[in-house]
Amino acid sequence: MPLYEYQCKDCEKKFEALVSFRNADKPVECPQCNSKKTDKLLSTFCASTSGGAKGASCAPSGGG
Repeated sequence: MPLYEYQCKDCEKKFEALVSFRNADKPVECPQCNSKKTDKLLSTFCASTSGGAKGASCAPSGGG
């Protein structure tokens, strides 16, 4: 189950929620004010490599 980042349009709280692919397009309730007016945010991700390359490669955050 993927972890998505959201921001509430009412109280502006940012939060994460585990949401199944089946429910990914349905509204998610804000844990602070219980509003269902939330936006899914563009998340930062990181990928590590194996083999000759060292370290990890991370994408920049989509907003903040």
